[in-house]
Amino acid sequence: PAREYLARVLEPLDDTPELIETLETHIAHDLSRQLTARTLHVHANTVDYRLKRIAQLTGYDPTRPSGLRQLQAAIVARRLEGVVPEHAGGLTML
Repeated sequence: PAREYLARVLEPLDDTPELIETLETHIAHDLSRQLTARTLHVHANTVDYRLKRIAQLTGYDPTRPSGLRQLQAAIVARRLEGVVPEHAGGLTML
């Protein structure tokens, strides 16, 4: 049940795949907004905006340790549940 709950944390982002991609990229680059921006080919301010939007939609702030932990756990739970976001904005079950 906990894994299912965590997997649902990211549901508000399902219609905005760029937010999920930004979150995953930001985590993968050790929270470097400059490297995240470069990787995504966007301005660093766009990364900031997207991180704020993630916080608004999920209730968990990826710029704070407590929010980041929840969001990372949600990403892992979603992968374990077999839910993989598509680039087109929908979801695919594995």
